[in-house]
Amino acid sequence: MNQETNSRLIKILVCVSFFAFTAWWLYINFILKSSDPSSISNQAFAATYGIVALMGGVAGLITSKIWGGRKSLIGRALLFFSIGLLAQEFGQLAYSYYLYVLKVEIPYPSVGDIGYFSSVLFYIYASLQLLKATGAKFSLKYRSKKIIAITLPLILLASSYAFFLRDYQFDFSSYKATLTVLLDFGYPLGQATYIAIALLTYLLSRNLLGGIMKNKVLFVLFALVVQYVADFSFLNAAKAEKVFPAGANDYVYLLAYTVMALALNSFRLKLPPKAAQHNPTDKIHKDDT
Repeated sequence: MNQETNSRLIKILVCVSFFAFTAWWLYINFILKSSDPSSISNQAFAATYGIVALMGGVAGLITSKIWGGRKSLIGRALLFFSIGLLAQEFGQLAYSYYLYVLKVEIPYPSVGDIGYFSSVLFYIYASLQLLKATGAKFSLKYRSKKIIAITLPLILLASSYAFFLRDYQFDFSSYKATLTVLLDFGYPLGQATYIAIALLTYLLSRNLLGGIMKNKVLFVLFALVVQYVADFSFLNAAKAEKVFPAGANDYVYLLAYTVMALALNSFRLKLPPKAAQHNPTDKIHKDDT
């Protein structure tokens, strides 16, 4: 099968999975009206919807190879977005192992946090590669864009700190307590970092991109925004102790995985062999000055 056929097949699989899980989620929440953490339906949904992330991650790895893998900026961005998706699925599987195999309450920190927190780091690195690939750095010579580049990340980081970490009680009494502090800070500040980079990519490169690349890059940036909403809503719900399997937050994560999977798959183009080894956005279009 050619690249277009493969891309269409993956798109269909991801969309069918999304609608199937959506129907299941609606059944649990509006027909069964179940918010019972021990419910088999709730637990099964929470344990399996990550298959969308798995499909998206595998498809993204293949797409990255088409773009030259680590040899190109776009290839590296796609590679680490894909690894980030797979890391999310690792975190979900680890959590399911605690709940359904060990039958214990999920500890924090736990093995699952290796996947969840590493996905934040992978998304940050991938976002930086995408920012470089768009040529946005060339527009930083303009004062107004320098101000945006400096103030936007600071505003997001300060907002995340104020919302989640204000009046935080530090505890460095043990290794576990220290790790908990690092994760408590790392999650919201790391998530604010990748969304700041995504917004910078859009604001600084919206007039640099052209042709087929513009919509694809915007699709990935939108996927990061949805992921940020999912992470933000989870942290907010966890803070209020309102997290349960197959709840609203799980559905937002399902949506985030679906959007990122489709975004990565949208790059699966049929490229000339040589073109795939170079950055498709190396040739920068005229700036908006």
